[in-house]
Amino acid sequence: MAYILLIAMCLFRILWVQAVLPHFSAINGIFILYPVSWTIGAALMALYTWKGKWLGSSS
Repeated sequence: MAYILLIAMCLFRILWVQAVLPHFSAINGIFILYPVSWTIGAALMALYTWKGKWLGSSS
């Protein structure tokens, strides 16, 4: 689970700053970054909760 948050919050933000931010001329690129990374993190956590094998079997 920590890897999911690490990817969503750290790696994605670093990639965003390196790849997308140079195309913005103002701080708007940073303002867009946070909701996008939160959405990606929430989607990854929901996918992990839905499809992951974290609960185990109930036999």
